[in-house]
Amino acid sequence: MKPYPSWDTFNKKIDYAYNKIKELTEVRGIERIGLMYINKIDMPEKVTELKDYFRFYPQIPEHLAFTVANFNMGCDFTFNKENDMCRVQLGRAIPEKKEGMAFLLTTDYFTAKPGLISPGDAIIWTKNAHTEIKKIFKGCITEKMESLFNGAD
Repeated sequence: MKPYPSWDTFNKKIDYAYNKIKELTEVRGIERIGLMYINKIDMPEKVTELKDYFRFYPQIPEHLAFTVANFNMGCDFTFNKENDMCRVQLGRAIPEKKEGMAFLLTTDYFTAKPGLISPGDAIIWTKNAHTEIKKIFKGCITEKMESLFNGAD
């Protein structure tokens, strides 16, 4: 969510914060580590077909001719030989413009078991998590959605 300048800037802040923690205390172990992205996607107009913009979306059976007012869906996926998980969620959000529509696509990548990451590997883990999250995000949206971002990362 805004303001998000870039991964490089954010990664430097993670490095700085983690190094400050290590200066103040001895980090003997890590129970859980995670990296979460909350992507608010504002659309300029109402979306009639989610499948035009998302590959990850709720599919409503045709025989249920209901009008969907709101939705929230998610899945947990395993990575790295089931040592990591990523919870992916998609739901509606409040749009910036009244005639528009907005969605939250959240990717929460985290260790699945306590103590898997040593203190010395924490920064490397976050960089690897970022790489996976980027692939997941791109896999959840269509080319049509990606073109709306005008090349923004």
